[in-house]
Amino acid sequence: MADPTTADAVKLELGLANLPGNDSRLAGAVKAANAYVRRYREDPEGGAEWDDAARLGAARLAAGLYRNANAPGISDNSLGMSSDQAYRRATDVLIEQLLRIGRHAPPSVG
Repeated sequence: MADPTTADAVKLELGLANLPGNDSRLAGAVKAANAYVRRYREDPEGGAEWDDAARLGAARLAAGLYRNANAPGISDNSLGMSSDQAYRRATDVLIEQLLRIGRHAPPSVG
């Protein structure tokens, strides 16, 4: 099954088309975003591709994780910010809506 997002999709979201494909921070952000999406969403049935909203949500999540990793001091508490930026980014309302997770998840029985 294909991943919800790719490095190329995240580069487009970031507006950094010239970013090297082997950038370790980008690869880590993409891997973390894909794992997060799979943790809270099931893979599409029957080999179908991820829908556009899930792909965009995963790309935005990875882009945010990449930006946070490249911002000096972003996880430094001297700025008055939480040190858990990954959790904060992952629970962004727009990302929840696109991925249909958290408070925007469809109801389930059982």
